[in-house]
Amino acid sequence: DIANCAYKYKQGRPLQIPSVSKIIADVLVSILIQGLFLGQGLLVAKIPLPPLNELLELIHMCLLYALYAFEYKWFNMGWELHKRLTFIECNWPYFVGFGMPLAILTHLPNSYVV
Repeated sequence: DIANCAYKYKQGRPLQIPSVSKIIADVLVSILIQGLFLGQGLLVAKIPLPPLNELLELIHMCLLYALYAFEYKWFNMGWELHKRLTFIECNWPYFVGFGMPLAILTHLPNSYVV
């Protein structure tokens, strides 16, 4: 796995969550949270105020892409889901900026890039 190799190279040995059941629960809840957040972003896009709905959808997608990108690192650091989400909530401007390039590319109509 590329994420594990990169983490080992940069940080050393990844921290492990104590039990297999905790790992499975964490991964399943993380997938559920990402799915709900994606659904929320798509629902926000249906608001009948064109400039506002596009801006809110873009912000949702920025945060979702940033969460997806950083989740591998945080999982290897042993952070549980609530800690990862709290970290994003406390540092949301950074994560909006981090996810912005991909969100803009995927938001463009007829995007040939992505």
